[in-house]
Parts: sequence; C-alpha cells; structure tokens
Amino acid sequence: MMGHLDYQLIKHVCSEIHGAFPITFSAKGIAFDVKTIESGDIYVPIEEPGFDGHQLIEAAVESGACATFWKKSVPLSPSLFDNITVFVVEDPMEAVRQLAKIYLVEVDPVRIAVVGDETRIAAKKILVKLLTDPYNVHGIDRLAADEKSMLETILKMPLETDALICEVDARESNKVRTLGNLLTPSISLLAVDKEEKEEALLRHAVLIEDTMKASGSIIVDGDHTYFRSREWKTDVFFYGESPENMFNIDEKMCHEDTCTFSIQGIRLAFQLPSIFSKHIRLITSTIAACVHLGIDAEHIKRSLSQLDLGDLEFIEIGTVRGTIIIYEALAEKQFNNEYGIKLLKQLGSFKRRVLIIDDGFQGEKSEKALHESAASSIFSPITDVLTIGDKAFWVAEALKRVDNDKLNYKHYVTHSEAIIPLKEIIENTSLVLYRGANRDLIKQLIKELNRH
Repeated sequence: MMGHLDYQLIKHVCSEIHGAFPITFSAKGIAFDVKTIESGDIYVPIEEPGFDGHQLIEAAVESGACATFWKKSVPLSPSLFDNITVFVVEDPMEAVRQLAKIYLVEVDPVRIAVVGDETRIAAKKILVKLLTDPYNVHGIDRLAADEKSMLETILKMPLETDALICEVDARESNKVRTLGNLLTPSISLLAVDKEEKEEALLRHAVLIEDTMKASGSIIVDGDHTYFRSREWKTDVFFYGESPENMFNIDEKMCHEDTCTFSIQGIRLAFQLPSIFSKHIRLITSTIAACVHLGIDAEHIKRSLSQLDLGDLEFIEIGTVRGTIIIYEALAEKQFNNEYGIKLLKQLGSFKRRVLIIDDGFQGEKSEKALHESAASSIFSPITDVLTIGDKAFWVAEALKRVDNDKLNYKHYVTHSEAIIPLKEIIENTSLVLYRGANRDLIKQLIKELNRH
C-alpha cells in the first residue's frame, strides 16, 4: 500500500524547492529512518541530541528516496539537486505534521484509534481483519506507536482508504495527547489487559477522549469499574460479560477445536478457533466497532471463523502431540518484545507455556537492555524459559534477579546441550514461543518426534 503525496500537496507546506519537481510529481510516503526508506519515499531528516539526520542524505538517496525535506538553517550543497528533489522548510517535523493534517482531510477516512497496552496490537490486527472487504483498510504503523510512526502511517495511506486504524500506546499521557491530536479519531477502542489494572495506564488511555470531537464514539470494557464510573463526554459503548453492557457476552462454550459465543441482541453465534478462547472479550470490542460502522453480522461471523495465528503476526512452525510451536512473523522495523510475550500468556488453555530464546531476540540482537528488560514481563502463566547462546544469556541472568519460584528457567551455551531439554518440552503438551534464527533445528526436532 502506498500514499499519493503530489505536487499540489507538497506546495502547501514548502515554498522553496530545489531540483526536479515536475507537476506530475508523486511520492509514495515518508520515512524518518534511512533503514526503512522504500523507493519513492520522501526522507525526513530530524535533528536530535547527538544526531543530525541531514548528514545521512546520501544513504537516503541510495535507499531510494525520491525527495527530502531540508531545514532552512542547515547548509545545503548545490550538488545534491542532481540526485534528489529538496523541499526547504523551517522545520521538517512541523512540515510533515502539516502535510499529514492536509492529507487526512483529502483522503477523509474513518479514523480509528486503538488505545492501550500491548493488548491494543492484537485488537488492531483483529479489527483490520474484520473490516477488510467491506472497507479499504489502512493500518501499518510500526509497533513503536509514536508520533513518527503515525505520521509515516498516515502519509503512506492510499487515496482510496475508507478506514485508517492507528495504535496509541497508553503508557504515557503526553503520547496519548500527541497522537490523539494528530489523528483526531472518530472512533476510539480502549484495549487494556483486564488482569493488569494499572491505574496510571487507565488514566492515560481515557485522555484520548479529549482529542475527539463530541460526535465521536468510544468503545470500552464495561465490566471495569474505572471505565463504568467515569462521566464520558462522547458516545460510549460498553462491552463485557455484565448484562448492563450494550455488547454483552451472553453465552460462551469451548470445545477441543472451536469456541462459540454470542452477544445479546445479535441473532447469531460467533465461532472461532479454540486457541483464541481467552480473546473473546477483546474480540467483542472489535465486533462493537464493526457494528457501529454498519458491518453485517454474517461477515463478522465468517471472518472470525477464519481467524488464525497469521492474522496476529505469528507463524506456526509445527505441532507434536498437542504441543504447538510458534514464532513472530513481524519484520525488524515492527518488532515489539512485549507483544509476543503477552500473546504467549493469552493464547489457548495450555497448562505449560514455554519461551525459547535462541541466541537473541529477532530484530534487536545487539540490544542488551532489551534482553534484560524482558525478564520483568516473564511471569505466570509462562512456566518455562529456555535460553541458548551468548546474547540469550542476558535474559537468563536477568531472570536470576527476579525472585520467581514458579518459573523454570535454564541457560545452555550450545545447541547440542539444549537438544534433550528441547525434546522434553516439545513432547509434553505445551505452547512454545520460539525466538531465534535456528528454526531449521526446531523443524528437524519436530520431524523426528513425529516419526515415533
């Protein structure tokens, strides 16, 4: 999917232009990081303490940038005009904010904000699945869910987009306000893990309402006392298991392969794979959003019956006698450590949930801090952690400092040492999240064990 940032749009935010700028000019989007530039993007150099993106302009050109914004106060080499179109502005970041504001009006999609902790990521992905087909949906923001990510998402939005879905991380009040003011959502879905109940997170999440028009709608967990007791200024739609909720989960029944549930007032039952049994409440919130947008219940039912791990960006490596081994399919630029661990806790009804970290996390292998911080989010219902290799040792060491007697964890220097424990884990009914580059080893083990 790509945007359409044309001649007239660009001229709204810049008055000084160098290099070729034909009336037929059109860029596909913007990028702040030269590593994520795609051919046809406009590069946006940002100045930060100890870093100046203007110095990376040659790398941006090599990566395929068709143009760049340029801060007026930064010296500009005339030779640059031969390779790239240069839009000179007072402040590149502010120019992009203005560009996004104008582009949102031009495309005019339904603007949906999914606000909360890592739970929001699953909610957004399920909502994208349910809305696709009835709507042209756009929602590819990076999992960082910061202002730059949202700006990139907005400005890569195709002109035919009907619904724009963006994530808003609710852990910081300033971030909620900034992203909310940028998006000005017409619908906000608050997706916060009910079991965590972090008061600050809830307070931050509701700040999204201040960035909405009075005609907007908010979808929240009506079983949560904080949300239920608040006086809302916009239209509010409650979901949950209480009969007082407009979207009340009326009946719920899970079998070996499927779960069936109904919502009071909707005259059909929904069915989904049993591995998503703990997501029924979250899925109900997305159903509420879809009904509000006029999506037919039959379409919602059909889409939910086809829901699979791939829709949540997970891939199944294989199965052995009830054990399912999965890994995250996210690209490096979308990697979010806490999202995978959250899903490991929530998928299915497995008694044993295992995290295997094979020589470092996918995408951020050089970040010691990332590995060490993972220990704080590894707790029940995760039962086992198996680490292999030098970088994974950082996680093992951090786990030692977390006094958790319910967690079994063990570190192995080499793969040969880990083979027997790996087989033991796979042979017992478990859900296993694998993080590492040695998937062929896991696939070979699965193949061998399935022979017996």
